[in-house]
Amino acid sequence: RWKQRREEERIRRGGASASDAAILYARMLDSLKSKGVEKPAWLTPREFARTLGASPSRPYVDEATEAYHEWRHGGRVEAAARMLDALGGLEESLR
Repeated sequence: RWKQRREEERIRRGGASASDAAILYARMLDSLKSKGVEKPAWLTPREFARTLGASPSRPYVDEATEAYHEWRHGGRVEAAARMLDALGGLEESLR
């Protein structure tokens, strides 16, 4: 948990790379998997988010997914903070 917080601080300070987006997306998938929700390999991130329907997790997954795409594929590092916020909200909602 300490290492995770340190990484989050580094990302928030602007030390984020595109590979960090993939790491955070995997963390999101791990959080969902712990509650029995798994992403099939053949679904894109956006397709997967749509499969969640009206789940309370859906807004967080939608936001994290959009931020992931902007950051990872669009090079918009400013989306990193949004992804972290969405991931924090998701993890809190799953507790």
